[in-house]
Amino acid sequence: MKRETRSFDEPVMVASVGRYTPAERSGLVAGDIVLMFGSHKTSALRDDPDLLQRIGGADWLTLMRNDVYFKLQPRDGLNGATFEPATPLENVSIPVDDGHWIRFTSGMQTDGSLLLVPQRISSLWALMPVLLYTRYKLWQMLTGALLVYGIAAFMGLVPFILTYIVTSLPVLTSGSYLIKSAAEKQGYARRGEVIMANMSEAAALELETAKRNREARKPQPVVKAVPGPALDVI
Repeated sequence: MKRETRSFDEPVMVASVGRYTPAERSGLVAGDIVLMFGSHKTSALRDDPDLLQRIGGADWLTLMRNDVYFKLQPRDGLNGATFEPATPLENVSIPVDDGHWIRFTSGMQTDGSLLLVPQRISSLWALMPVLLYTRYKLWQMLTGALLVYGIAAFMGLVPFILTYIVTSLPVLTSGSYLIKSAAEKQGYARRGEVIMANMSEAAALELETAKRNREARKPQPVVKAVPGPALDVI
């Protein structure tokens, strides 16, 4: 993966993202750094609130979430997010968009877990569907597959091989659609489209997003007021 060094004079930080808002449904997370914003200046996110409602499909956000660099297509606009100036960034090493970046459909669980499903699943996954279900956290499909394999293995080697082939065919023919459908049934809510340089970056983004969402949703400690000494009434 080729990388280049760039500087960003006017980055903008996502200060907050309201729950159940278009910005949350698009996939923004508080703390994200906006480096580029389609054909607009990043400062427009702070200075033009009406723009948050007019964002279209061509207005990709170029973001950094911790050290993970990616592009996000706001699915439902950016209403519900607030922005503030961020410290200018100098000599940042970022991947070069050589036209071979991977496009993902993203989904979010209620606990803040992010799932990134590539638009094309490698045919090699058909050889190991159990690992595929594990990678994409599809526990229901994993449980079902293991149960079917166990029954087939009990019946004999030939039934096991035939069962393995039959269960591998859907992965081979419609892997991405299969994973997205299963993820939705498992509770993942659709978020914005994501483009990243490689698969390892996607795994890092999933981990970082889950970490941030857990921290943001921790219950805040309740501070109880301590009553002061009673005043004598004269």
